[in-house]
Amino acid sequence: MNYGKNNFLKFLKLKFDNKKVNEMIQQYKIGTQSNKFYGTVFWQIDTQNNVRGGKIINYDNSGKRTKYINWIHAVNIKQKKIENFNLEQCLFGLHLIKSSSKVIAIVESEKTACIMSMIFEKYLWMATGSLNGLSEKKLKPIKHRTIILYPDLGIDNGKGTPFLQWKQKSEALKKLGFNIKV
Repeated sequence: MNYGKNNFLKFLKLKFDNKKVNEMIQQYKIGTQSNKFYGTVFWQIDTQNNVRGGKIINYDNSGKRTKYINWIHAVNIKQKKIENFNLEQCLFGLHLIKSSSKVIAIVESEKTACIMSMIFEKYLWMATGSLNGLSEKKLKPIKHRTIILYPDLGIDNGKGTPFLQWKQKSEALKKLGFNIKV
């Protein structure tokens, strides 16, 4: 699995108990892309254990994201391993709802979900993959659950701060029957 070459996992093992990190790796099924960069693969797995996609993010030795972000399917298409792929994303961590009745906490980044799962174990942590990744379609499989959104801090980019953007979306989702708050 090349975990020893994965900068994100090496960083986590410097900051957290190795047993906790290894449990998180197994729980979220974190992978490592085997190329010259050894990027971290965050698999999006649905409630039926179908892999919807694999987001590749490279990190430096200090655990900071580099500019390289890609998808396993895009790499496989470029390498002519597959001809095409229909990416239909789901929440990162969605597959975990079958084995947990915890309140669901949703953040933007997969990295944050992984870290928070080791710090605040009272929640089941998931990620949207981006500020704009919060949608009714992605949240539909957890509509019956209690959901707390934790957007990133950020500045107003003309559409409002991340908090305001997710607050507006959460209000719309509440009208559709979601038990959700920011």
